[in-house]
Amino acid sequence: AILDSNSRKIVSSPAQIGDPLADAVEGTPIAKTWMAALSDLTTFAQTGGIPKAAAGQIRIYQRCFYLNSK
Repeated sequence: AILDSNSRKIVSSPAQIGDPLADAVEGTPIAKTWMAALSDLTTFAQTGGIPKAAAGQIRIYQRCFYLNSK
């Protein structure tokens, strides 16, 4: 998860953002879990204690690395 530089300025502690972002449930991708948490910005902002404007700027990125068995 990434927060842009302007939004980081209005968040008192960037570590707060990680509080409402739960660990993935077994069998569910972490990006899907985090997107569900961000679907209700008001609740997410209240849980993390951050301004709603900053919560709206959080972006989730996912990358896969394929491992070959060669």
